[in-house]
Amino acid sequence: MRELSRLLIVYRNLVKNENITFKDIIHPKNFDIVVTAVREMSGYDHERKIFKAPSLAMHIGTSLKLASDELVHLILRESKGYKTKSCKEQQEWIQNVKFFKELVESRWNTELSSLANKDLSEKRWNKPLLLPLVSDIKKFRDGVLKIANECKDQLSNNNGNEKVYKLLVQSALALLILFNRRRIGDVQYLKIQNYLDDKRSNTKDFENALTDAEKILTTQYKRVVNSGKGNRAVVILVPDVLQKFVNLILEHRSKYIPADNVYVFAMPRSTIKWGKGDVAIKKEGAVFLENLDDNYVEESASSINDNNGNNLVNEMIKNNDSTCVNRNFDLNETLHQTEKKWNKNSSKKNYAFINESDSSSDNSDKIRVKRKKQKLKKRRQGWTYEEIELIQNEFRSNIFSRTYPTGKSMKEFLLKHKINKTVPILRSKLQHLLKLKNSAIDKYGLCSQQRPSGIDIYTKVLVTLRFYASGSYQLDVASNFNFNLSQSSASRCIREVTDAFNTPEVFNQFVFFPRNRHELNTIRIEFNRLHRFPGVIGCIDCTHVAIFPPHRDDENYPEHLYVNRKNYHSLNVQLICDSKLRILNNDEAQNKRFN
Repeated sequence: MRELSRLLIVYRNLVKNENITFKDIIHPKNFDIVVTAVREMSGYDHERKIFKAPSLAMHIGTSLKLASDELVHLILRESKGYKTKSCKEQQEWIQNVKFFKELVESRWNTELSSLANKDLSEKRWNKPLLLPLVSDIKKFRDGVLKIANECKDQLSNNNGNEKVYKLLVQSALALLILFNRRRIGDVQYLKIQNYLDDKRSNTKDFENALTDAEKILTTQYKRVVNSGKGNRAVVILVPDVLQKFVNLILEHRSKYIPADNVYVFAMPRSTIKWGKGDVAIKKEGAVFLENLDDNYVEESASSINDNNGNNLVNEMIKNNDSTCVNRNFDLNETLHQTEKKWNKNSSKKNYAFINESDSSSDNSDKIRVKRKKQKLKKRRQGWTYEEIELIQNEFRSNIFSRTYPTGKSMKEFLLKHKINKTVPILRSKLQHLLKLKNSAIDKYGLCSQQRPSGIDIYTKVLVTLRFYASGSYQLDVASNFNFNLSQSSASRCIREVTDAFNTPEVFNQFVFFPRNRHELNTIRIEFNRLHRFPGVIGCIDCTHVAIFPPHRDDENYPEHLYVNRKNYHSLNVQLICDSKLRILNNDEAQNKRFN
């Protein structure tokens, strides 16, 4: 509502008419003025094409569509101020509102949203990502706990006031969120009735399944079930320290909070019936307070609680000796037995295992706990583009002669290029390359044993590659002193090798999009490093490849489809390449000469 009110104010200033209402704005003829007003609101710079508030320009279009729907409802119901003299005027008004909404739906992205989204994305890239430190979370916890204890002392001594009570509510709420690692909304909506309900289970089977340490812990926490997001049940554990804070809040709430407010963390003299847990964060001077959101607190609080958890439980046991059966109870041993039982039945055995000493000596109370991180099985990394090229260049003669290099040469190759692979893995890759080559040779007749004076495969491939690279005539390539072939022989070589290259077995091994995240990130990094193009994984373009006209001109081969805008016959081929000009994809003219 505030944004639409600001829009109305700016619109009035543009048209210099203070009597215009918002319902007068929603008309097709006013659409351009509305766009101008939104640009002025969001601080649009026409020269630099940037916004001061790009998000405002994006979602005001949604607000206008909702306002249009609401205006139609008011007109149809003939509410006060929206009545018309006749049905015809009503239909015209509704039609104009619908036309305005259609303009917003069809033109808002072109006029504002696309530029605003581009500007917002660029600002997000350039903004440094600041993460809060774990020390910030710990400092926040210790500071808020200190504030809460001071407020508790003042209220207990009847020296408190409304300000002290409010600060205690904020501190208790923040500590409860931090302890439970819950969303702020799951805790701040806690109701008095839910907190006071004491639902316990007296089933002996459950109690017998607990260790002595777990039984002690159950006496130190209060279990509260609250309604969370999506009306789901959220369990909140309230430790003994926070129970004292909450009980003190409930004891003194009648002085500051109305009786009809049912929320535990209600704030004095607030229009909102519940308190906000993030307010107490501002009381502490952590390094990156602006980044202390509830999601990060959920992740970071666990490390703080784990570091001090053993000391906290030991302290609770010392203060509750009467609950222990054995005064010489060792918490570490009991926790060890509990963790061992969990690891035995858990599927997550690859994190750690516990080795217990079964000795029954006098020092049996000192059980050694050994944690060893098992080596996680790593998936074998595939061969990269660069590594495959190095293999083909190094062992080219072996591949064409269908022989394997010696183990010593393969080992020297791996050490020379610092490839983290073993000799058997390299041998299997060479075998794979040989199979690809042999399948193409056998299928398309590249074998040199077809006739006594056959051209060897090595020469056939080189002639074809020379023809591809030069872009010259076949005769010029064939008459090269390295080949010394006739034009007809060169033509056969080019045709055979080209057909072999286009088999799926060969083609798909070298022309493909990134197959995993590692290859994708490698291409993206190379584009940014070599050409300063961030977030790019390929360059796309089309080119016309000249061809001879089709042999016949009929409905199956219409000649006019192969004549391009420069008036010669061609196929329009689309190519996508990476930063090193490797072809990732091709599309050979599905629409003949057209882009």
